[in-house]
Amino acid sequence: MENWGLITARQAESLYNPLLFPLTHKNHVQEVIAHEVAHQWFGNLVTMKWWNNLWLNEGFATMISLRAVDFLENTTLRYPEMTAEYMCIVLRTDQTDSQTFPVSSKGDEEVFSSNQRPRLITYRKAAIVIRMVERLVEEDIFRKGLHHFLNKFMYKNADQDDLYSILTYVHDSSSGGHLTGQNFSLADVMDTWLGQESVPVVHVSRKEGSIVTLRQQRYKHIPSTPPSKRDNYIWKIPIFYDDPVSGKHRVFWLTDHKPAVFDMGLQVVVDPYQLTYMRIRYDDGMYYDITKRLIEDHNSIPANSRGRLIDDTLAMAEHGQVSYEVPFNVTMYLPYETSFRPFHVFSAYLDFFLPRLYLEPDYEKYREWLLMILATQFDRMYAEGFESYAQLGSNENRLRELIVFRACGIDYKPCVEFAKKSFAELRQNCSKTFLSSVECNRIPFYIRSQVYSTAIQHGTQEDFDFLHQKWLDEHYMMERDRIWSGLSASKRKNDVYRIWTDLLQNKARDSIKERAVAFSKHLRHENHLLTFMNDRYKYVANQLRYSADSFQTMFAAALRGIHHVSQADLARTVMEKYAETFKIHSGVLGSIMGRFAWRRDMGPHVIGNATKALKQMRKIHAGRPFL
Repeated sequence: MENWGLITARQAESLYNPLLFPLTHKNHVQEVIAHEVAHQWFGNLVTMKWWNNLWLNEGFATMISLRAVDFLENTTLRYPEMTAEYMCIVLRTDQTDSQTFPVSSKGDEEVFSSNQRPRLITYRKAAIVIRMVERLVEEDIFRKGLHHFLNKFMYKNADQDDLYSILTYVHDSSSGGHLTGQNFSLADVMDTWLGQESVPVVHVSRKEGSIVTLRQQRYKHIPSTPPSKRDNYIWKIPIFYDDPVSGKHRVFWLTDHKPAVFDMGLQVVVDPYQLTYMRIRYDDGMYYDITKRLIEDHNSIPANSRGRLIDDTLAMAEHGQVSYEVPFNVTMYLPYETSFRPFHVFSAYLDFFLPRLYLEPDYEKYREWLLMILATQFDRMYAEGFESYAQLGSNENRLRELIVFRACGIDYKPCVEFAKKSFAELRQNCSKTFLSSVECNRIPFYIRSQVYSTAIQHGTQEDFDFLHQKWLDEHYMMERDRIWSGLSASKRKNDVYRIWTDLLQNKARDSIKERAVAFSKHLRHENHLLTFMNDRYKYVANQLRYSADSFQTMFAAALRGIHHVSQADLARTVMEKYAETFKIHSGVLGSIMGRFAWRRDMGPHVIGNATKALKQMRKIHAGRPFL
């Protein structure tokens, strides 16, 4: 917390030990501390006039925290990579009518308190838009503008118009910037991105050669939703590209709904470095060309754009805006992907697909397609040795962590055997000490959660009892987090009741929200958490009676585990029992029934296209060596 002159943080977000924690945790600690330090300027030195401009505090602190990691690590990668990651995450919220909000509002039009606008919008979307503005006005001009802003409003209140005015003044009095000669101002641009909720989609259609037409409209994730005023929104969209002659950065503007002709030059995709907050939809012929390029040489398309292609096509296929054939074709190159960003996006969608499909009669066909992608990756990493990656860059660690999690999660036999063997050695070496001990625990720390989870899921009661005791004893919060991930993978009812009883008794030490999220990542036929909340409702209600947020996250984890209609009936019973103590939104059951409808309507299409893609992948990748 960023109190003036006194910054406070949880242990897990302020301590780093290179012998115990991966580089990803070091970067996280750097971000958290830098974020809170940044508030000494954005929030404390200059304070927003009202909550509708909270993004001036949180958006800038989020942006600066990423910049700080780059400075500390002497790199330029974290800022563009993390804003691309944020974009994929925020789009899932911003494309949903019930969750989308404008980043800010002006004057008395709308008065929001600090907790009424989702954190993803206020923090991360704001940071994405700030980066886009930085690129528009050029970095040096942007930095000068911020210095001027902080000096002018030192120990005062300011709003977004004050910031726009200063940035515009510095931009117009300097050479450079991409607004020179336009008939609109920076404020006009920013108002469309900050004052309007939702997100645009840019349709790209090839005319001839490198010449395409671009057309914008508001992205409707579910096309059948009733018309609204949002459908008429217009964004001032900057299309960033490199001039093929001069090599300089240029901007092509989309400012209305009319199609505009654009020369892509040598670019394979629009906005290749993912600088603009939007979805992109290509015509079928362009998707074919892009897929062909990915298979031939995926590195010819920047990694951020490879991630965006996966994200956009899977999102649009979800409700039939494109055929599922498109994203399955786009992902055929993944067995030979070596960058984290595309796999991170791909993995995020598995959290959507797997709970809906793993009970389908033809699930094994979908699993075979996943194995074609994940087994190749796991085998390569296993052959090279997981220990050798402990001190590599954070994205390399994150990729290996993700692959082990997903390969073991679909019961890839070599992955399961690797985890069971590693856990057996752990039990022998660490019987009398903490699992955070570097002397006894030889499992690379960046894959410990995955090894623990797999070993417990496929292990014995004695394995669970051993790990449970280690959880009770452990004093390092990072290691406790990993151990909990393992414990929460158990499919035995008594184990689930046991860990949740312990957790609620010890809620002051553990974050129930984080524990609930980790618990919900594991697939189970039986929903023992929902049963626990039903059987022990008096105990749960009493333990959480002063913590409605903790109850909501616990209940949300139980709802994510619903895979049968009978479990939905039990959820109604649970809601009725807790209604007197906690406020539960009645719409949650509608979203559950929507999952069943999606499984019925779209499941066969997904599995059918997975089967088709698998046949193509076997032909394409036959005989290819590991990269």
